[in-house]
Amino acid sequence: MGWDFRRLLIGFVTSFCCAAPRAAAFPEPVDFDGSLSRWHIGQADPPITYGIEADNPADAAGYQNAAAEAVSLWNQVPGSYFRYAKAPDGEPPQVTIHLQSSLNGTRSTAGYTYFDKYEGNKPLHCMIVILVDDSVSYRSVAKTILHELGHGLGLGHSLVPQAIMSYSLQENGFSLDVDDHAAVARLYPLSGHRPKLPPGCASGSGDYGASSESSLALLLLLLIPLAWAGQDIVALAWSRLNRSLASGR
Repeated sequence: MGWDFRRLLIGFVTSFCCAAPRAAAFPEPVDFDGSLSRWHIGQADPPITYGIEADNPADAAGYQNAAAEAVSLWNQVPGSYFRYAKAPDGEPPQVTIHLQSSLNGTRSTAGYTYFDKYEGNKPLHCMIVILVDDSVSYRSVAKTILHELGHGLGLGHSLVPQAIMSYSLQENGFSLDVDDHAAVARLYPLSGHRPKLPPGCASGSGDYGASSESSLALLLLLLIPLAWAGQDIVALAWSRLNRSLASGR
């Protein structure tokens, strides 16, 4: 009976491991919709183009340098082949930075980013919307542009306060932290390795996500000793019950 119990438990856990879907990324909470958003580009592909538009044309001109400096920082990440480039005049950009005076009537956010056009699961266009008005400083808008361009290349939020991809822009400057660098280098690895889920920055699962097999294998290793101990306890209880029945008690 003890051996049957062990085989049943091991078989159950093994089946669970084999059938388990690919897991969501950590840390939580995740961003986007649970799938890893990234541009389907390789080292030989041209840069992802961006452009600026604004409710007030003066804002587009005023923040052009901030966007260019932000792009330069993302383009210089060690170990990554990802590059942004300004869209040529007359050509639609793949990433649109839209500067507007209000965000749906709320002041709870400085900006947001979303991929709004796809071909199957392949992103074609990304929209970045950023709040610009008299109450927001130039530096704050510049940092928000840098942050949202990080989302535009596929990063989620970081739990590292100094990272530009942090949930809050209070403890960071107009620069990238090592966490930001590590994330981009894993999404677009210059080494030629398969894209991997960034530690700390990105979100999601799927073809490029982190798998759950390793964690489930660890669970299996932890459960096997319990299975052996469990069958001994069951065998002991069964033996005592048999003795009790035999003695009439």
